[in-house]
Amino acid sequence: MDGKVTITDAEGEPAELPNEPITDPELELLLQYKQFLQRRGYREAVYCTRCWGNNLADGTEFHVQSRGVSIEALIRCRCRVAYGRGGSVH
Repeated sequence: MDGKVTITDAEGEPAELPNEPITDPELELLLQYKQFLQRRGYREAVYCTRCWGNNLADGTEFHVQSRGVSIEALIRCRCRVAYGRGGSVH
């Protein structure tokens, strides 16, 4: 999933954003990070350094989950998307 992806923006209109693929080692690290936070009763908060307006309500969408033996992750803000599927659940 390289290149650009089409999403629906805040107004419900299609928008094309650049996709930055997430590598297998990065997927594994993101899953470990999420599991680390969950074990301690925390939740992640991610902000884009390119488009964040210093408003805590203006966060980035962040999803990481294991799917069988693989990992899927999506990080999306107003200016880009990072997506990956693969890795290995240990």
